[in-house]
Amino acid sequence: MPVKLADYFVSLDTYEKRANVNFVSHAHADHMSGLRASRPCIASEATMQIIEAKKHRKFESLQLPKNARMLNSGHMLGAKQLYIDSEHYGARILYSGDYQMQRSPVAEPIETIEADILILDSTYPYPNIEFEEKELVIGAMQSYMRDKLNRGPILFSAFATSKAQEIIRICNDMGITPCASEEVCRISDIYCANGVPLEYQPISEKELSSRNVYIAESRKIDQLRMELSRRHSRIFAATASGFAKFMRFNTDVQFTLSDHADFKQAMDYIEHVAPKVIYTCGPSSETFARNLRAFGKNAYSIGSRSKINELILYNTEKQ
Repeated sequence: MPVKLADYFVSLDTYEKRANVNFVSHAHADHMSGLRASRPCIASEATMQIIEAKKHRKFESLQLPKNARMLNSGHMLGAKQLYIDSEHYGARILYSGDYQMQRSPVAEPIETIEADILILDSTYPYPNIEFEEKELVIGAMQSYMRDKLNRGPILFSAFATSKAQEIIRICNDMGITPCASEEVCRISDIYCANGVPLEYQPISEKELSSRNVYIAESRKIDQLRMELSRRHSRIFAATASGFAKFMRFNTDVQFTLSDHADFKQAMDYIEHVAPKVIYTCGPSSETFARNLRAFGKNAYSIGSRSKINELILYNTEKQ
């Protein structure tokens, strides 16, 4: 059962049959599964713009009641946490979605607030996975590009939403205007319209230069690589992802550029929120809750977000 907010039952980034309102923390596909055109949405204006660009349709936006607000999560443009000071539960509730404590070059920094109950995503649940400082990763990416662009084009595989825009900004900061796929350009236009300055140009077969950076989604990489190889003897393939910390990609180089919190950042975030209880959700929620308990946190896995209403009621009634 979804979370109660005023006269509504609100789904949290997922489909809930009994919900009549969708909260969409940000416009990545794995957090848009609850989106239904028949229900109003709670989301930031920027998130709504990206959703509508992806879905090619309009969705109704709902005004938040006075006892709730959205806070920046630092994850990507428009990404928000949902905070509810609830009379129904008698508790302050914070749902995070995806977040990061490090500053993104293309997103507002995270905002934190104290809450009694924290509902926390579990993308990186292991204490031994720790991301380098973002400035160091960006510096390594820029050094690589300076070195390789003298020898051939660089082809970055990236998600069209958020990661591609980070790479564009990193290129811009060293004086490069990269070429981007149609989807990357479409999402980047929304970033620009929301005050994130980015310089890029669409990929054109007639202008595949040896001295440029190309950014495209993974499903389009093979075709683009083939087109570039017809003109250039050497192409440098790269990717940037938090998963590069423990996965191997079929590229010449991979950079651990994450827009999520690692375990250390999660602990820092929890210290700022100071919750009485933590509910972890997502595919690794059991592991995350177990590791948080090992560090002295009162954490429990809910796996699917569908049980959260009953768990909140149970917890608040015990107190």
